[in-house]
Amino acid sequence: MINIHTLSADTAMTIYYGQHQTPFGMGLLGMTEAEEICYFSLSTTIEGAEQALMRHWSQATCIQAQEKTAPLMSAIFQPAPAVTLCLQGSAFQQQVWKQLLNIPFASTTSYGALARQLGQPQAARAVGQAVARNYIAFLIPCHRVIRQSGELGNYRWGIARKQQLLAWEKSHAH
Repeated sequence: MINIHTLSADTAMTIYYGQHQTPFGMGLLGMTEAEEICYFSLSTTIEGAEQALMRHWSQATCIQAQEKTAPLMSAIFQPAPAVTLCLQGSAFQQQVWKQLLNIPFASTTSYGALARQLGQPQAARAVGQAVARNYIAFLIPCHRVIRQSGELGNYRWGIARKQQLLAWEKSHAH
């Protein structure tokens, strides 16, 4: 079960981060002192992921701490991870990200369908922009959102990665 905790952009805190192997290559995991996941990137360059983490949480003190993030990392790719996510974004972004959590494992939906589920059927483009700003890969499953036409569309961590994630989920679906 995934729980959500939200913070404002000006919250000062400490974030521990570490680089770890995932089924999809290296990932960078950031967590709060309360062991809430606040960042997870499947970036091809760890340096770029570190910079993005520090940009997103600009008021935080970021400390590299592989040993602290390792136990949480092992929980991410479990069938039903019991983790808490720490989100920072606009009210609309958070609403979209929370709606993404309702997309069933190994399923897909469209930007338009998400907009309708949020009660804003004309907001497919705004939903797409909020989806694109997701900074917690895999756990907030933006990879499950595709175009109405069935095309995969764009993905922050690359279209090949999106294909890998969807294929991996299908192979692990019960």
